[in-house]
Amino acid sequence: MRPWSKLPSWWFKPGDEALVSLQGGQFAGTSQAALRVYLGLAAAERKDAASFEVEASLSDLEELTQLSRVMVLRGIHRGVEAGLLAYAPGNRKAASNFTLVRADEGAGGWAKLPRRQVIERIPKLPHRGVSALVALKLYLILLAGRHNNNAVVALQHKTLRDKSGAQANQIRAGISLLAAAGLIHVVTEDIGADYQVQRYQIVGQLEAPRRWNETPKPGPLTV
Repeated sequence: MRPWSKLPSWWFKPGDEALVSLQGGQFAGTSQAALRVYLGLAAAERKDAASFEVEASLSDLEELTQLSRVMVLRGIHRGVEAGLLAYAPGNRKAASNFTLVRADEGAGGWAKLPRRQVIERIPKLPHRGVSALVALKLYLILLAGRHNNNAVVALQHKTLRDKSGAQANQIRAGISLLAAAGLIHVVTEDIGADYQVQRYQIVGQLEAPRRWNETPKPGPLTV
């Protein structure tokens, strides 16, 4: 298995609220399903590793996400509504075609996603509750916020809140779930007069050394 795959990161750019639009409350289950399907597709085998197109059946997605078929379908449609996915349904003889949407050319780059960790550990996150939804959002944010030459990512708490639409206590709960699942390691925290920065190590083979960022990577909404 190739250790990592390409994940679009356009939704990390200034002004985009794709993740914020995936709401909690009565919508939390469907929002979670959308992110689980998105991550599952990103980790799935691709005919062309350089592309963002994936062929997968509903059964494949059930296995990758550990969701029921009903929730897989809800997740697909919600992912399309959020602008994360494009979907061409298949039939009995052909798998469905999915595209991890990149938005406009030049609007955003891509991040490395550790495939084995996503396939094995994302399904183990709780399937209910706002904390699990926030954890999924934070994982995507941390992947997108990581410098390519560093396995450790530093982001201000304000960036995590703004890009996820979550409150401070929900951020802490989400980070705890990711750490408990073995998806990240919480390395250290720096607190200054006007900022709070946490450093996290992404678990997985990303072909990057583990070292400190000299300064936090500026988030799209960071001041």
